Amino acid sequence: MKAFVSLLLMAATNKPGTTTATVTAGDKLGFVAVSAVTHFGPVSFYMARVPEGRDINTWDAAGNVWFKVAEISAVPSPGGALTSGEATWPAYNKKSVEFTVPKSVPNGKYLVRVESIALHQAQSSVFMEYFMSQEEHNRRLQHIREEKLHQSNQPHPRSQQEEQREQQQQHQHRIPLLKTSTHHPDPEPTLPIRQTKINTATTNPISIPDSGGGSVYFIGTATTILSYPPFRILTDPNFLHAGDHVHLGPGVTAQRLTDPAVPDMGVLPPVDVVLLSHYHEDHFDREVERLLSRDVPIVTTRHAQECLTAGEKGFRAVRGVGEFEALVVMDEGYEMGGGREKGKGEKRPAVRVTGMPGKHVPPGLLAKANELLGAVPPTNGWLVELGWTLGGGEEEEGVETGYRIYISGDTLLVDELKEIPARLQGDKIDLMLVHLGGTTIPRPKMPLLMVTMDATQGVHLMRLVDPDVTVPIHFDDYDVFCSPLDDFKKEVEAAGFGDRVVYLDRGDEYRFAVRENR
Repeated sequence: MKAFVSLLLMAATNKPGTTTATVTAGDKLGFVAVSAVTHFGPVSFYMARVPEGRDINTWDAAGNVWFKVAEISAVPSPGGALTSGEATWPAYNKKSVEFTVPKSVPNGKYLVRVESIALHQAQSSVFMEYFMSQEEHNRRLQHIREEKLHQSNQPHPRSQQEEQREQQQQHQHRIPLLKTSTHHPDPEPTLPIRQTKINTATTNPISIPDSGGGSVYFIGTATTILSYPPFRILTDPNFLHAGDHVHLGPGVTAQRLTDPAVPDMGVLPPVDVVLLSHYHEDHFDREVERLLSRDVPIVTTRHAQECLTAGEKGFRAVRGVGEFEALVVMDEGYEMGGGREKGKGEKRPAVRVTGMPGKHVPPGLLAKANELLGAVPPTNGWLVELGWTLGGGEEEEGVETGYRIYISGDTLLVDELKEIPARLQGDKIDLMLVHLGGTTIPRPKMPLLMVTMDATQGVHLMRLVDPDVTVPIHFDDYDVFCSPLDDFKKEVEAAGFGDRVVYLDRGDEYRFAVRENR
């Protein structure tokens, strides 16, 4: 059966359309511009499905509702190749462009938009300058072009029935946590652990005791659960599934290729803290933002703090942490063995979290341009130290560290990372969770800018930080990840680091011992 798609027509005057047209999935749909496309660069076509019961003429299509259906990108010049710097842009100097409505598009009402990304000097791919600009044929969508990432999450007006339905969903799916002294229900929900792995590095014993140990559970992308009784920390929560899309910046989207090990937040055991490296949808997706309790403690960048706390529905327990700033997480309800509450001078489990440097864009002109555009948000790495604190009064006497975890965050290999071993002053990193993927934007077929480490940079970071054990994460999950895990494995073996890396599939757990005396 053919799918019929009702489309809101947008006039050449850039005013919102007032009529709709019905086309068949598989038909061609064209746009005629007032003036020709005057820059080299790709032209992309997006569609957004209008929710049932909403008026196609008044629906506000803001946020993560658009999905890309077609693109007119670069092709090699006659007799040349893109790798040799010879490119042709078919949409250049054209007043009309068209695309084919995918046959997979289901019946429904849709808005359609076209955008052009200008690449100066793009007649030569070697000298391309990436400018995040676009032209849209609907002035009603003007704010999408101009908004920062943190503005794209403003909620749509909802009816009373929709509000009630959302409250019911929040009650069913939110993480049941308000603060670190929360009661963890007995029995707790259990994680679906596919396989448990134990490292064999010389500084970590193979035999892991039942008490005093910790673990990392890999859910997917950069989402993990770090467990150190009585604490449980959730990193970069993203529970989207294969086929879902995220918005990463003006004109930049990505499609998820994998499913997470845990289907949604609702089946997680309680967690005490969310550790968020930066405010990007592949690290804090829309459903997480919508369903997560507004009182859950979140430790993140100052930029993300501003985004998450804005508005009446903002989160209320967000702590922004800068580079080399630290905070200590303690469990207020902790009791010593036998039910005896901790007294003055006795050990009390604690986690110290320190912000580490990270750069999501390369230095130089691109970094300066990004500061003006706000397209790629600032990011943190983290040093997570598991251990104990002494005391019992209002002042604690510092954290005695038994295990150090360095989480790289979405960073490139930049000079600022050299400060990490200098600051540690010989203190050993036991475990590194390294974000890989070689994320490239604006899209895989046009990889103009890499914004996370690829395989080669990941191995260089191992040399720089020198952890006992490295666990790679943030790989193969989205179509913009252009450096697969297999590339990292080859680089690791070539460097002679094979015995220092533990590979986790989604759903695997890695266990380690936290030493009493460091």
